[in-house]
Amino acid sequence: MVGHENRGRRRTYKYPDRKRMANLIREHGARGTREVLSRQICLNTLLAIAKEFEIELKKGRRPRRAA
Repeated sequence: MVGHENRGRRRTYKYPDRKRMANLIREHGARGTREVLSRQICLNTLLAIAKEFEIELKKGRRPRRAA
């Protein structure tokens, strides 16, 4: 074996980007983060980032705040 390469597909976002998204997920949740970010990102990608940073998300939608 000359060199070692990681198996599978490379990560879409670098670590600093994923860490920034994880902080947004903690603050706004996965769906709220999609609205806050300037670029489009798949919800499943955000959920994978939350899992990587061990962020526990509740199931379902949160109730809306009263106006």
